[in-house]
Amino acid sequence: MAQSLLSLEAIRDRLFPMLLPPKRVESLGEGHMVARLLAEDLAVVYVEDVGPNEIRYVTWEELQAWGIGPDGLHQIALWNLDEKSRPLFPIVMNPPGKRDPMFIWNVQDGYDAARILLHRWLAEAASQVDGRLLLAVPDRHWLAATGDRDPQKRAAFHRLTRERFQTTIFPVSPHVYVWTGHRLVVDRLE
Repeated sequence: MAQSLLSLEAIRDRLFPMLLPPKRVESLGEGHMVARLLAEDLAVVYVEDVGPNEIRYVTWEELQAWGIGPDGLHQIALWNLDEKSRPLFPIVMNPPGKRDPMFIWNVQDGYDAARILLHRWLAEAASQVDGRLLLAVPDRHWLAATGDRDPQKRAAFHRLTRERFQTTIFPVSPHVYVWTGHRLVVDRLE
């Protein structure tokens, strides 16, 4: 693999995390690309941003050659995501000044939805909603967040997430997740 000859320093600034469904990770990588399960039906992989609309998946072979482990790669990718990706400007679905907004970010580069990996960002979003922070990434261009205090709104959020997942060409996860402060878990409606 010619790409693996590149040193980590040569591509460090172009490494980013990307969210994919675990089944897609299996079909694309056949066990070669670096991936980790983030939550049920949600995995993170690591890519080199090669150019406009072009990525290359990082492999376990490259990690070995670079002398770093998956946690080191994860930290590099998160730093790049936090420092180098463009700011997110959400659509807020509630009138200004009303508590417990629903935020929807319609992203275009495939990396911004991965902000659910940034604990500082999640804590900031959680401080703006009532109840626990709910998150959804039904496709790679869509990230949504809201609180779980209102049962009708919570049910609508689940429905919207499923509908988006079923109609997209780049599906990620059909689930709504709850941020516990340390990890994501599936929010199961009773």
